[in-house]
Order: sequence, then C-alpha cells, then structure tokens
Amino acid sequence: MVEAYPGELRRDVIMVARTGETSVRQVANGFGAAESCLTRRLRIADRDDRQWCC
Repeated sequence: MVEAYPGELRRDVIMVARTGETSVRQVANGFGAAESCLTRRLRIADRDDRQWCC
C-alpha cells in the first residue's frame, strides 16, 4: 500500500508547480510523485481556493 505524502509536502509541491517555472511533469519527477497525482492535486487545490475567495 502506498503511503500518502504529509500535508506540508503536498502544499510545497503545489506551490512549486503553481510558479510555472517548470512543467508539472518536471515538478512531479523532482518530488518523486506521479504526474497524474500532481495534476489531480492541483485541480483540487484550485477548487478549494475558489471556495474561499469570495
């Protein structure tokens, strides 16, 4: 069974991916995560951010 990354690490990875300096694939590879997992986490984070914005 694969263990989930701690919340702090997930936030850091999302923050790095959002900077746009490197591709999602490169960020995922750098942190040892699957690109599809990171893409999903980015969608969830975007949705959560919109819930709090207004």
